[in-house]
Amino acid sequence: MATVWHDLLFIRWPVDPQLRRSRIPDGLTLDTYEGQAWIGMVPFRMSGIWYRLFPSLAGLSDFSELNVRTDVTCAKQPPDVWFFSLDAAHKLVVHVARKTVYLPYFEARMSIQQADGPFP
Repeated sequence: MATVWHDLLFIRWPVDPQLRRSRIPDGLTLDTYEGQAWIGMVPFRMSGIWYRLFPSLAGLSDFSELNVRTDVTCAKQPPDVWFFSLDAAHKLVVHVARKTVYLPYFEARMSIQQADGPFP
């Protein structure tokens, strides 16, 4: 599978690890920095989605998405990400992703608009 991400914004907030611990499965450890766990919110636009043997189809491979996540580790594995939710503005993509990659995808209405000038 391949994708292209556009207009990405990566936002993170420190949180008390005890507040997040109950939200991740046993066997995973919250990755912390200076005693804090971190929650990330990542809005972006995705395009050019294609699977091996299937071409990228216009209208099916261009939509907005928002990820809410935290950093985790699992015994003797490299650091990874635990997704609390992946919200996407495409009903069919959400359905297929939930059935094939087993991630917490949810259908959402959203759009990304680019403003002229500096960030307010």
